[in-house]
Amino acid sequence: MSESIAIFTGKDLSVFREQGGSGYWRVKPERIAQAQYAVAIRNLRESYAVTTDGMAHGQAFMLARVSGCVAAKPVAGRQLIQFTQIAMLPDNEKFKNAWKRLTGGQRFPVKYLETDSLFNLLALDPANLHWEPF
Repeated sequence: MSESIAIFTGKDLSVFREQGGSGYWRVKPERIAQAQYAVAIRNLRESYAVTTDGMAHGQAFMLARVSGCVAAKPVAGRQLIQFTQIAMLPDNEKFKNAWKRLTGGQRFPVKYLETDSLFNLLALDPANLHWEPF
């Protein structure tokens, strides 16, 4: 059984690239080291949230293959989740309200999920996505 992670973030791909991954999270490095995928889900309630791409609050917008994590230098005790490849998800109804479907709307912005469950809940097949290097 493989594990993946859902992250509830106000950042977008350009910020991920600038920072070298998705950060800055309170996560267990040993679990991230074993994680297969990360799904990024838009959180519009953050003051720094990207609003120019039209993504709705709670919408899944990117799937990434996880390579691990490193200590986030600017924020003690937090981790930067690193990616090897990313695939942007289409802006359609299938990915709206993803945060609520995957987590029940929990407040903590990180959720570990069994990978097959993640794909089933989002009706997602990673083989059908266009992958590019991160």
